[in-house]
Amino acid sequence: MMARRSTTEVQQLILAAAEREFSTKGYAKTTTDDIAEAAGVSLSVLFRHYPAKADLFRDALLHPFLESMRAFTAHWQHTFIDPVDEREVMRLFISDFYDHLNDHQEALLALLAAEHGLDEGIVAEVHQQFDQIFAQFARMGEQEAQRRGWFSGEAMELNSRVLVALITATVAHRQWFLPAGRKRLSREKLVNHITQLMLYGLRLAPPE
Repeated sequence: MMARRSTTEVQQLILAAAEREFSTKGYAKTTTDDIAEAAGVSLSVLFRHYPAKADLFRDALLHPFLESMRAFTAHWQHTFIDPVDEREVMRLFISDFYDHLNDHQEALLALLAAEHGLDEGIVAEVHQQFDQIFAQFARMGEQEAQRRGWFSGEAMELNSRVLVALITATVAHRQWFLPAGRKRLSREKLVNHITQLMLYGLRLAPPE
């Protein structure tokens, strides 16, 4: 006789199946029937734990990814160390964030695949959560800019959004837009190039 699975085990099976289904089919084309079948549970069991598809998306993908982003931000609040120069600060941040997204690449790709067809409530929640994260990034950047006497920190929130978008695209779409095979770029080269681009623009070097 098969042992009865605990509530936690059932929820883990359902969430793992939901992540796989959302990542391969997107949010709109994934059904609760698909998820229940992939998890090996009945539809009634699935609904007992997750009454709506939106609940599955939140718990399987959205909340874990956003929590990892908040943890990354909290870590970086205590990472700025004087007298590291501006290039090293930027390089460390970019390399850490690049590694962070690589570590959570499956969740990232699933979120991107599920972008279209999301419920309005989920879209609003995503925007609200990211607004909070970017506001924290902006405060960190403003404090660091002021401490180092760099420049006005007024544009720091937009800067952080552009930087995060750039690194996210690099991780998520590298196979299409970056050199492959023997010309594949190393992590170090990518990080250094993004660092130079963010600090100095297309010239990739400070003004002479």
